[in-house]
Amino acid sequence: MPALPAPPWKGSRMAALGAFMLGHFSHHLVTAAIIPLLPMIRDSFQLDYLLSGLLLSGFSLSYGFAQLPTAALADRVGKRLVVVVGLLGTGAGCVGAGLATGYEQLLLSFVAIGVAASTYHAPAATFISQIFDKEARGRSLGIHSVGGNCGLLAAPVASILVAGLTGSWRNSFLLIGLPTLLAAAVIWFAASAQDRAVLKVTTEDPTATLDLRRVAEALGLVILLAVLTQLMASGMNSFLPLYLVDVHGVPRELAGLVIGVVSAGSLVGAPMGGTLSDRIGRKPVILMTVMGMGPLMLMITLLPFGFLLAVVLIAYGILIGFRMPTIESVIADEVPAHRRSTIMGVYFFLSQETQGISTPLVGWLMDQVGVHSGLIGIAAFGLFCSLAVVPLRKRI
Repeated sequence: MPALPAPPWKGSRMAALGAFMLGHFSHHLVTAAIIPLLPMIRDSFQLDYLLSGLLLSGFSLSYGFAQLPTAALADRVGKRLVVVVGLLGTGAGCVGAGLATGYEQLLLSFVAIGVAASTYHAPAATFISQIFDKEARGRSLGIHSVGGNCGLLAAPVASILVAGLTGSWRNSFLLIGLPTLLAAAVIWFAASAQDRAVLKVTTEDPTATLDLRRVAEALGLVILLAVLTQLMASGMNSFLPLYLVDVHGVPRELAGLVIGVVSAGSLVGAPMGGTLSDRIGRKPVILMTVMGMGPLMLMITLLPFGFLLAVVLIAYGILIGFRMPTIESVIADEVPAHRRSTIMGVYFFLSQETQGISTPLVGWLMDQVGVHSGLIGIAAFGLFCSLAVVPLRKRI
């Protein structure tokens, strides 16, 4: 007897997840290309660490501030629509960056990319959290993160390869924006069936009252820990390629690929952390992440360039990968559907603004004391945070 075909709703749900994985990939292919290309951009415009950091902040601050209105808009007009428009805008911003002839134009292009890219994470994570049950929520969000981490992994290789083959970092921006156009079309068509169900749940949510006090009590310390983790990681990740170039004498093209090593770890860590949070709970996984990052960051600053450093960077990437699907899952567990994207937007706003503020400050610090001493200072702060969270573990 032939096997019965899979129910249409199940295929539609997995098709939607696959479409959003492509969207996540194209999103990070763009946003993650900025840091590995930074050494080339610095040389092209003769920038110091402060101005280099301001470029990153132009993206991070706009990306963070725009999270709030775009996430709230997604709760009202539909997550799929907001994501698709944002992907199209992200591709347009890449064209602007590739054609920029001056520092100010490039900064404005990065700001435009940040605004457009802000439309992705909160609506996409909310969409996925609403089409999968709570028992599989962490795993599905972790699988979704695989798409993003593939983008993070591919971005340094693709951007540097294109820049090397064509002789200009500008061509990298012109080409890496193209997949966002494809992803926008795929999401629009592949997620259409599930979009109707998500819109219905959002507008007819039985838990229509959002108790902000209860949500704050449930999520306040958890989100604080997540933002603290982002603060530790942003300073380290943003200047890691420049650190390798200036301290270890690594060629700038190879230094840019280091971010890909971290992303390779996150590629494993995201589904692992999400699945683990489904089984042992969200909060233990978050604690594990915060307590482990400080020691690994310190090891990164102390080890010579080589195999052992690569191993530590992969382990560091795995812990970073734990964070996003776990935090997204705990927010989805606590917040009703009709305001879920809005609260997700608050979280992404806090994490991105932390990065936007800390990056130029770290750049200024490195201009004063040197890149090596500055990175050691960041690692020492990370170690302090890892130790400080131990007494709080029973209160979370």
